[in-house]
Amino acid sequence: MRQIDESGTSMKSICVYLCLSVVPLLAAVDGTVVNKTTGQPQAGATVTLYKLGQAGMESVVSVKSGAQGKFHIDQTPQGPHLIQTAFDGVTYNHMLPPGSATSGLSLDVYNSSRQPGAARISRHFLIFQPNGAQMSVNEGFIFTNNGTTTYNDPDGGTLKFYLPTAAKGIVQVKATAPQGMPIDRAADKTNLKDIYKIDFPIKPGETSIQVSYLVPYSSGAVFEGKTVGKTEEPTLLVVPNGVTLKGEGVENRGQEPRSQASVYSVKTATYKVEIAGSMPAAAATDAESGDNGPSLEEVSPKILRYGFVVDLGAWKRRFWPAEGSLDAPSLRLTVPWVLPLTATILALGFIVLYRAQPALTPAALKAQPVGERAPAMSLPDLLFSFEGRITREAWWGYFVPYFLIYVCLFGVGTSSGSLFLPAMYGLVMLYPTLAVNVKRCHDRGRSGLFVLIGCVPVLGFWYLVEICLLPGTTGRNQYGPDPKGAGAI
Repeated sequence: MRQIDESGTSMKSICVYLCLSVVPLLAAVDGTVVNKTTGQPQAGATVTLYKLGQAGMESVVSVKSGAQGKFHIDQTPQGPHLIQTAFDGVTYNHMLPPGSATSGLSLDVYNSSRQPGAARISRHFLIFQPNGAQMSVNEGFIFTNNGTTTYNDPDGGTLKFYLPTAAKGIVQVKATAPQGMPIDRAADKTNLKDIYKIDFPIKPGETSIQVSYLVPYSSGAVFEGKTVGKTEEPTLLVVPNGVTLKGEGVENRGQEPRSQASVYSVKTATYKVEIAGSMPAAAATDAESGDNGPSLEEVSPKILRYGFVVDLGAWKRRFWPAEGSLDAPSLRLTVPWVLPLTATILALGFIVLYRAQPALTPAALKAQPVGERAPAMSLPDLLFSFEGRITREAWWGYFVPYFLIYVCLFGVGTSSGSLFLPAMYGLVMLYPTLAVNVKRCHDRGRSGLFVLIGCVPVLGFWYLVEICLLPGTTGRNQYGPDPKGAGAI
């Protein structure tokens, strides 16, 4: 049994070393900048590597793409990072989560045009939330660009909107690029009365812009609005339960069953509506706490297409973090189901582990007579000991829930822009993962050091075949009795 002790001691040393050196090896970042407008590699684009942290984006290094669109960066920061490619006056972001490939990247850019081209406003809606002597107005614009050119007009603005005089020029704008996060943008006044412009590039894909402001309110007040530019569908006007809206040319589209919010549509570019009533108590509480109402992401364009609006108050307070939080848009529907799902998967995995493993200590395992079935291993020994053997079933019982939990956490991290949860999960589970793998190597009659083969390209594939698919040696071997209870050898 000396070999068992040596193998276990070696693997414990390796595990401690890995836990203390979790910082990945620095690797070069390289790839090609591709112009999706021309379909050719793009030279002269500026590629900047950013480190992402609690303090925000920290620039690491910038390079230019070469004649064939190639770029090369000799360093990679720890943790999540981002590559930003600047071309033709527009920047394009490419996330690099921890552990993702950093070589052979393809960074897409597009030619820019001051003309809209294929970019158009596919949806336009306003959400009114009266509260006391004020009413918050949240106006949403959703652009769809099905072309291969970015619409970018820094001087004239890519979006113009009407801001009532009563708002006194105070407005908040949040813009979200395709697969991006909401960022604040400035609204600049034009030469036209009460018309403002926003400079934000409309890239191929879907871009959303939210405009929020406050106006004085009294029940029965008249709100005059104006749609600047063309929209594909009628403008939608949304009011919460307890508030009514009426006006010439306004069509009632019905109510959303859960929140009872009323949805109206208007086809004309200018409109005048009378708004009466007040918000429900829950929604009013949100407004009094400084909340300016539902964000653009809460009102799905696809749902609104059928005349519904998803939530106006209580739902937001329950699932929506504080406004301005980086993770707010991506966490609104993930946290409530990911945590119980993760706990369920983990519990099922432990049950499978316990039932699959045929409870003695590792020392007792060594003393088992030849030819006898190994007793069930206790859960602590299964997860934290490097001695003994486990079957394929026990190995799968550990790694299936481990993998599913990681996928859930990685999905949450990717959508929120922070991979802290999956990174910490991987670190916490590093020791048990090595322990389970070592015992599976023992079942194959191999030293625990065989796990290192899994880190070698190409050879790592054979490691997975042995650990995942092949049965253990029949009967007792140098690492202990057969967990399946086969005959002596």
